[in-house]
Amino acid sequence: MAVLCKDLNLLYVCIPKTGSTSIASFLINHCGGQWVPDQDMFNEKGQIILNKKHSKVSELLKFGIFTPEELNKLCVFTTVRNPFDLILSNYFFELQTYNTFHKGIKFRLFLGKRFYFFLRKLIKIDRTNHYSWIMPQIGRYHFTINHSFEDYVKMFYSKKVKNIFTVYTEGADAHFLKLENIESEMHHFFRERDIEIDIDLPLLSKSKLKNGHYSEHYTAKAKELVSKYFYDELTLFNYQF
Repeated sequence: MAVLCKDLNLLYVCIPKTGSTSIASFLINHCGGQWVPDQDMFNEKGQIILNKKHSKVSELLKFGIFTPEELNKLCVFTTVRNPFDLILSNYFFELQTYNTFHKGIKFRLFLGKRFYFFLRKLIKIDRTNHYSWIMPQIGRYHFTINHSFEDYVKMFYSKKVKNIFTVYTEGADAHFLKLENIESEMHHFFRERDIEIDIDLPLLSKSKLKNGHYSEHYTAKAKELVSKYFYDELTLFNYQF
């Protein structure tokens, strides 16, 4: 999903763990924004094919949310975050998510994963709640809760496919704002477009399990792996450890 501010001709693309929930809330509450699309899209197997929050520009085009002509008329922007901080935040988010929903997860897996997904397809359960996106990734969550952060990095961040930021904006000439300086960068971004809105962002959500600076949680090996995996992102957006 993205947030369309029709009157301001803006489209905000939500990249996971980059403060997108807070930015989206601000745009909806103060800039006339609305979610597009307004709900997840599923295939006949009950699998999400268009995420209601973290959809890519290419997906919005593929499923007809926008035509290329409509997209070209919009000013597309998004937020990015230091990959070292982002990956640690995602690790703790997955720990926190499992801890919060573990009873529901265990209930859904009581008769087995295969049977759960059979029911999911048959009677269309879990399409409007947290389990719509938790259960398809349950294998990942089980790994996360049973392993260290270094093991997590080794497991999920060793084989690179695409730049994790620009893959969300492919198909658009997008503007990237850094989460670390988000209020000043949004001020500048809006001012350049003659948009007069007070930037008073809601508190960015934080994991209850994450304490201290991200660098305190890194081993030498984890730092090496993230540096290699996110070399393009670190270079493109001038991020360092």
